Amino acid sequence: MAENEPLVKVIDPIRVNFEKEGLVYRENVAYGNESPRQIMDYFYPKENNGSMPVVIWIHGGGWSDENLTKRYRPEPELAQLSKMGFFVASIEYRLMQHAVFPAQIQDCKCAVRYLRAHAKELGIDSEHIGAWGESAGGHLTALLGTAGHVEEFEGRGGWQEYSSEIQAACPWYAPYDMLEDARRSEGQKDSLSQRLFGGPASEKEELIRKASPIYYAKEKLPPFLVMHGDSDRLVPLSQTENFYSAVKAAGNPIEKIIVPGQGHGFFEGASYYDAIFDFFCRTLGNSL
Repeated sequence: MAENEPLVKVIDPIRVNFEKEGLVYRENVAYGNESPRQIMDYFYPKENNGSMPVVIWIHGGGWSDENLTKRYRPEPELAQLSKMGFFVASIEYRLMQHAVFPAQIQDCKCAVRYLRAHAKELGIDSEHIGAWGESAGGHLTALLGTAGHVEEFEGRGGWQEYSSEIQAACPWYAPYDMLEDARRSEGQKDSLSQRLFGGPASEKEELIRKASPIYYAKEKLPPFLVMHGDSDRLVPLSQTENFYSAVKAAGNPIEKIIVPGQGHGFFEGASYYDAIFDFFCRTLGNSL
């Protein structure tokens, strides 16, 4: 990527005619009771066996961009995944201007619990739930996959009797070591890290550490597929490389795809999405 190109490639996502594609589509379904932002869209094949594995899409936007919503998604590819037998849920969550961390991961966990609580009526397999997200959503995806046992991340959005753990995770160009950036921006007035965590690293180090997926690398983790562009100037490639190495060294299942020439933004090329489809089919199974 040339130095004069923007740090982030924001696209205008292609929209799908779900009815034409044979998919049932529902939007703005409330999954929690703490915030109006606790909503999801979901879609699934009309013809299914009543026990569909689930993939949750989590949008990016620096935990703060209100223009990048649950509708900021690779919709044709998600629809293709759904046509392979998956129930796909695209979720909204509270941004840092609505509530500081851990509200964001609490909302994601609440969405997982909601799906489990409604598994029978939605026709899903509650034992096979995965997540896929980009940038800030990649961080939340990774945190869903690593911090399943952290009680303070559960929140009180509802469905507390159900587990929020997931069985597969595919984060795109995610920050895995939040302390690294927080320390780098220490002393900068109104930095993203200070706004997200409600204070500087010197005061919030324990919370920021808990928010860092890399610090759970030695736990027993579900399968991961991590992806990053080698020309990303916003989130360093080293974030993914270090996470991959730590998880692999701990004996956990993890795969890595580094995309040549790719900056910070949605990947282009069918082969990358085919790899994601294959990953979720292998780790969650498909039901058609």
